Amino acid sequence: MLIATKYEEIYAPEVKDFVYIADNAYTSEQILSMEYNILKTLNFDVTTPSSLRFVDFLCKYCHSDSYVRCLATYIVELSLVEYKLLKYIPSLLAASAIYLSNKILNKAKPGVSSHWGGTALEEYTHYTEQEIKLCTKDLCLLLQGA
Repeated sequence: MLIATKYEEIYAPEVKDFVYIADNAYTSEQILSMEYNILKTLNFDVTTPSSLRFVDFLCKYCHSDSYVRCLATYIVELSLVEYKLLKYIPSLLAASAIYLSNKILNKAKPGVSSHWGGTALEEYTHYTEQEIKLCTKDLCLLLQGA
């Protein structure tokens, strides 16, 4: 529980709070020792990359406006419960969601004929427009059905 709160909460409870919750069954040292053992067993790898994190990253570094970010986030959240979209890796889902958002909101960059090619998105994701088209189509169908 201590690891989870440190990971998710802005203000995680202190170790002494967990000692209290456990009715003094464990000392602070025992709790911290167990936390270390768990993290060591996991090789300190406590997160997996999700398409939401990729959307955040790509929108930040590509200077997407809040409308694109919100729509892309919504599309990615829709995809989380769609079984047939499990075939796509998180970075591809995020790239496709941003591409679809740019198309829907007509956010082509000045001097660029496409919503993808020649953009920072292509540079950061290393996906070509052709590689994201199938995923984008699936996301578009999902969005239309929502």
